[in-house]
Amino acid sequence: MEPFSGNMSLMFKLIQIERHRKHHMKNPALFIGSLVVAVVALALGVFYLIPGPYHPLTFSKTPESAHLTHAIAFFVLCLLLIVVALVNRPKSAVR
Repeated sequence: MEPFSGNMSLMFKLIQIERHRKHHMKNPALFIGSLVVAVVALALGVFYLIPGPYHPLTFSKTPESAHLTHAIAFFVLCLLLIVVALVNRPKSAVR
């Protein structure tokens, strides 16, 4: 029997735990980036609801009218990005 066999198995377990923890870490850049783009999508959704200003990316009606389909698309994009942010939020330090 080797004198360090118990220590080696403990070391092996600690290495496995560390690899597992690193493998499942959340990406904070994805969390922050999705929140920023969600806010921009929300602002664009509100912008496309306002009649009057020129709305780029519109091919129906006049560019100055309100575009409900564009607003809904940006609101849906905002909701999807919020879900992405919630899935990728960093874990709290306190358990």
